[in-house]
Amino acid sequence: MSLSVSTAIAHAVLSVSSAYAISQTSDCVFAVLGFVLYFINGILGIVAYGAASGVKVYKFYTSFLFVSLSLSLPLFVSQLYFDSGFPKSLTFMHFAPFIISLFTGTFRTHDHPLQILHLASMVYISLSNRYYYGITTAFSFVIAIYAIGPIGMILNTPSRDLFNYALSFTVYFLVQTLRGR
Repeated sequence: MSLSVSTAIAHAVLSVSSAYAISQTSDCVFAVLGFVLYFINGILGIVAYGAASGVKVYKFYTSFLFVSLSLSLPLFVSQLYFDSGFPKSLTFMHFAPFIISLFTGTFRTHDHPLQILHLASMVYISLSNRYYYGITTAFSFVIAIYAIGPIGMILNTPSRDLFNYALSFTVYFLVQTLRGR
């Protein structure tokens, strides 16, 4: 039971950090949508791991986790492109790989190699605009998605807990990036 409670707390931290991000970036439509996905994911995680009837929600939670992890990064990168004055066609290009691979059935995990393209775009736009928090954001995403991941155990700690805490730090860095820092 303690594993469930600790995971519910980690999801609560993610929800609070996402709510903070929504309040700080309310003028950034794409970013707000990405943060809303994280917020809903956190709430579903609280219910799935913290409620007595959480088993009923768990399958929906895991499906939503996949969607939020797969779609939030293109939303965040598109917002950075939009804020930097790139043409809208370049802004929306980040959704194309996700949509194509989703319809072809090749996008089955959150750590799909296509995410690297979005992270590379984030680093590019951050370097070109001197948003040093953007580089930290990309590095945090790499740690959260590829090093920790939401499945398994790391040093007797559920990796889902560490994953949610890493995403919370990523949310903070992303807010700073969207502010132009």
